[in-house]
Amino acid sequence: PYIASLSSITSSLPTADAASTGLAPEAQGYALLLVTLLLAFVASLSLAILVASYAKDIYGAQSLMSVVYLPVFLPSIIMSFTPVEILPGALQAVIYAVPFSYPSLAGKALYTHDYGVLYLGLIWQLVFVAIVLYLAARMFSTEKVLTARLSFGKRKKKAPEEG
Repeated sequence: PYIASLSSITSSLPTADAASTGLAPEAQGYALLLVTLLLAFVASLSLAILVASYAKDIYGAQSLMSVVYLPVFLPSIIMSFTPVEILPGALQAVIYAVPFSYPSLAGKALYTHDYGVLYLGLIWQLVFVAIVLYLAARMFSTEKVLTARLSFGKRKKKAPEEG
């Protein structure tokens, strides 16, 4: 009896699907989301390779990668709590300047159908990826990858030469 009465109550409630409210994702939104994700992955991986190539060992590479984590995650964390449009102009500029924020913006644009910022963001992501890949390719095409090292510890004193 309880289940029968519950189903009669829920069947009488009005329902709305996403298409009737205008919130249904479009194919264009999915395509932009896919492209921004792909570009963000390529940018983050090439940036990680470029930054980690300056490390002496795996522990140094992990330490250097912490520099990359902040710009990757911070815009998404900020955007999960507040819309970009209501942020101060300087913070908006910082978020739009970070190429890793565009997948989060694309996820929002799936439902708002506001793709203007994403098209400009795709151009910026392409430029950023091209720059980072160029720098990485240039780094690995020379012998700099063998000699490029960053050390944050104390320098060892040279032993006096005998002789």
